[in-house]
Amino acid sequence: MDEVEEDAFVNWRPLGSKRYVSCETLYPCPSSWTLQASDQNEGFRWGTVTDGTRPIDLEYMRTFCCGHGGLVAFVRDESKLVLQLGVPESEERVHVCTLSGTLVENVELHGLSSTRNRILHVGWTGDERLVVVTDRGWTLVYSEVGSGHSSCDEFSLGTACEQEGLEEVKVFSTGVCARTRENHFWGVGDFEARMPFRLADPDMPGATVHCFDVIPSLGGEVEIVVAVGSDLAIVDAGQSLKFAAGLGPFVQVASSPNGLMIAAVNCHDIIYIFRNENIVVEISLEEAAMGEDDSTFQTPSGTTTLLAWCGVDAVVAHWEDTSSTLFVDVDGACTWIPVEEVVTITPELDGAVFLRRGGVQFCRLVPQDAVDVLEPGSVRPGALLHDARELLGKEDVRSASELLAIVDQGDLEEAVQTCLNAAGFELSVSRQQSLIRAACFGMAFAPLASHDTKFRYKRGTKVVELARSLRILNALRQPHIGLPLTLVQLGSLGLPRILERLCTLGHFLLALDICESMGHTPQNILFKWGKRKISATPANVADKNLFDALVENLNAYPEVPWSSIAKHALQRGRKYLASMLIDLDTAVKRQIPLLLQTGGLEDAVRKSSVEGDPDTIFQVIKQGGPGVRKMLLESPLREYQGTEANLKEVERMRGHALYLDYLAQARDHDTLALFHSRQGPLSTNVTASTSSWNHAKAHLESVEEAKKEGKLLSSACVAAQRLQQIQGGLEASSGRDIFLGHSVAGTVRQCILFGLTNDAKKIAKEFKMSDRQFAMISLDAMCRAKDWVAVTHFMSKLDRRGAIQPEDVMEYAVAHNAPMHALQGIVDAVDPDIEPTRKSRMAASIGMEQQAPEDQSTMFQGIRNAVGTKKLSDILFQSR
Repeated sequence: MDEVEEDAFVNWRPLGSKRYVSCETLYPCPSSWTLQASDQNEGFRWGTVTDGTRPIDLEYMRTFCCGHGGLVAFVRDESKLVLQLGVPESEERVHVCTLSGTLVENVELHGLSSTRNRILHVGWTGDERLVVVTDRGWTLVYSEVGSGHSSCDEFSLGTACEQEGLEEVKVFSTGVCARTRENHFWGVGDFEARMPFRLADPDMPGATVHCFDVIPSLGGEVEIVVAVGSDLAIVDAGQSLKFAAGLGPFVQVASSPNGLMIAAVNCHDIIYIFRNENIVVEISLEEAAMGEDDSTFQTPSGTTTLLAWCGVDAVVAHWEDTSSTLFVDVDGACTWIPVEEVVTITPELDGAVFLRRGGVQFCRLVPQDAVDVLEPGSVRPGALLHDARELLGKEDVRSASELLAIVDQGDLEEAVQTCLNAAGFELSVSRQQSLIRAACFGMAFAPLASHDTKFRYKRGTKVVELARSLRILNALRQPHIGLPLTLVQLGSLGLPRILERLCTLGHFLLALDICESMGHTPQNILFKWGKRKISATPANVADKNLFDALVENLNAYPEVPWSSIAKHALQRGRKYLASMLIDLDTAVKRQIPLLLQTGGLEDAVRKSSVEGDPDTIFQVIKQGGPGVRKMLLESPLREYQGTEANLKEVERMRGHALYLDYLAQARDHDTLALFHSRQGPLSTNVTASTSSWNHAKAHLESVEEAKKEGKLLSSACVAAQRLQQIQGGLEASSGRDIFLGHSVAGTVRQCILFGLTNDAKKIAKEFKMSDRQFAMISLDAMCRAKDWVAVTHFMSKLDRRGAIQPEDVMEYAVAHNAPMHALQGIVDAVDPDIEPTRKSRMAASIGMEQQAPEDQSTMFQGIRNAVGTKKLSDILFQSR
């Protein structure tokens, strides 16, 4: 193979017969990891990270790394004796730097020395917030760490943790879990809710708890695996489940990043991997050492100091007295990787980051596509395509023959895809370029090998996306940035989170470049830059000078969030700067709140009047205070408030009192009456409804333009109020919420339907309902209830000269799909001696020809011809 492939294979270690483990150095440093902060302009170098007064030596520090290539926190290790020179620190502090060794912030932990709380654990959340937990359960959560002005939220894990004291703490992506000295477990599943709760105790009274780890889960639930006695137990808030009985005691335990498997190592240096509480891997230290061919290798002694997952399908174990680390996959294969002086191991989705005194290394399994292309002696299609492209670069004629061999075998598409996947795995820029060139070389000959016309387009689109992603990853991995991510981690973390990290660390130009290359809007980045610029500018700098600097740097970008920047300026006490920035925003809705805060009341009234948006107008009314009333009466705003459409917008918003007060001052009794009359029927509370009707009546009587019409409308309000009172009484007496909101006719119908006939008659009499209307409503109610016996009885009581005729009853019955026997009963209720013609006509309308008298056959046939096959009810409804 060529030189590029040999370089790639140098970092690989064989795992079994067909797999490899890659261990690449991300950031090298001198022999001692006594880190030094250096000026970025001088070029990056490892040395000693300083806190501004003296260097920080990792030998006397505890180290805590954030996942996804995040920041590293250092805290003084109180278990190691240090000679203190000079004035001792008055406050505890956490030193935060990137994985490349650049110090970004010293976080002062105020108040811990005075309360004598000792830092027990430091961790990171999923959104890169720093969490500090003391031995008394006091928890500090720092946001925007690395920006130089991090903010802190504090809370306690509870009285029990304060009294018993904490022994061990684990911080996970959304919360924290702690073990007290009495071996009780307490957890907080969500840092936003901050509700501590106690987990179940392991079901082994008196047994020693050795260690525990948090199992990743969704929904804010806390589930842990505990090494207790000689067993393991899975514990949550409700129960404890034991497994691995008698295999311990276990000295280290770790849950996989996806929460599906658990790894543990006991005091005899036997490593176990469990899936669903069943053993899938069991390997001892002696068995792992037997496979090592290096004569200089020494079997570790003592207990395991570090155990962590490497991706989701392998674990790594490290012993402090050895220069190698054991790598074990879930299939039981193992190998020793040369990683020494390890300080801490951070698990990732696709590997593990080793923080060493000699640098930072990344260990992971090599995917099969990379093995197919880069393994020495490989004859897979991807390797042949890569060789063909390298030969083409050297102008070797063998390039064509190798490419044609791939085409003849029909493996060109597989070879292109393999090269692209291998390029996504690689961290070396030169190998990435070599593999992408090989894929593009194969794509150029796609028409010879594939009948798929979209093959080149699909693969070409993927090449562009892959190249953009790799350029982003390569830029993030630069030492002065210090965010080493892989393609898998990029997909998991998401681009918005990465941009958020860059802005926090102050890398705004890189964030803007990434936004432009990926087609994202840079509004949030521009806002954060403007916010940082205002916060970092000394107070003695004039607002006008700061305004010029902001405009000079941001004016070239479209859609700059000037209102958001102005709001921050107002919070920083720069009122004049905020007023100048507000004018640059083009959206009136965003300007109004800030204008009201800065005292620009006249501008707010003027701009809201021109805009004409009801929400904006009434925002001015709501927030403007007493001083806005006179301006509103004198401004064009008045014409936007009187319309019925905008009244609906007002009703949708809160704060009716201020609006009604304004209408009263404007003497707009029409709008006031309309508003109150609408509120009356909507209110289910009788007292509130009565108040609304009384207000509507009073305003209607005040209408000067139409005294007579106003009095009529006032009388209608009184009637509506009375009806609602009756409906409330009916609901209270019957225990049914079925009357409020109905009209008079609807109320009468509901009374009849539920057997309240006397109440129905009283309502009809009080509201002067005609006999015909009451009878029709009664008939309609009986038909709706399908009470055909009552309908027949109603039919028998009809007066020939009354308001309701038999045809009306028949029409309602047919309209409500009455059965034939009910229709026949209605026909039979007509006296044939008195009204033979009517009975014949009604019988014919429902198809009952045999009911017609013989001497009326001629008349019946005429009616039949006129009506045809249609029902009478259909003809009546159609005529209407």
